[in-house]
Amino acid sequence: MSGIHFLGMANVGLTDEISITARISGENHSSEDMLLSVTISPSYTKNDNWDALLEVKQHLSEGGGTDIAVETLMTF
Repeated sequence: MSGIHFLGMANVGLTDEISITARISGENHSSEDMLLSVTISPSYTKNDNWDALLEVKQHLSEGGGTDIAVETLMTF
């Protein structure tokens, strides 16, 4: 697949249990306009065995839209 693709990401731990991740991404295939999106994802660590996060992605290009995801991970 030809074109330009990029991803920039930053993660900051606010406390021992809470962190936030921000991402900006884009892609351009041949002569199409650049498709941009921004994602914010706060996460919470309950203990060594359980994590949860919410992810909200806003598409900034024409047609836009918002994607929302919830994820939990339990290990034992």
